[in-house]
Amino acid sequence: MEINELMMLADEDIDYGSLSVDTLKELALGDELFIATSALGELSQRNGSVAASTAWEILLKLRGDCYLQAAALETIFELDQEKALDYIREQAPKCNTYILNSVLEIMIENESVFRSKNVLPVVSIVIQRLKELDSTTQYPEPEVRDNFLNMYNDITNLQVADALT
Repeated sequence: MEINELMMLADEDIDYGSLSVDTLKELALGDELFIATSALGELSQRNGSVAASTAWEILLKLRGDCYLQAAALETIFELDQEKALDYIREQAPKCNTYILNSVLEIMIENESVFRSKNVLPVVSIVIQRLKELDSTTQYPEPEVRDNFLNMYNDITNLQVADALT
């Protein structure tokens, strides 16, 4: 089936498992956002290096919407943590709040990574961003925000103590 024909189908009508890696990459970089997200997911299960480069292209070129970009960030984190950490370090102060919500979820799910000394500055950046947000924003979701703050509360307290000394 040709790419154009696949793009005319609904996301749930596509058998992603039967598609080639090249076709999945093309779909992941396409304009149909549900299809792009599903194709990226299948790609990450089958070919990590192609999935990582495709996800990175989505992030660098701001392809798709915040949902696809958040999926791309999750894919990058699974496949290339250093690259994901660099992205978070750079983008957390200004990224879309939905993507910030995904950052918090990644940080909650991977606490040991974010508590290592060389990554603690990333936690500080994210905490600072949370302080700047209006509490009425839809994202980060209140439960995610609370879980993150409870988990990293000691880091917040250390920052306050450092600021006072």
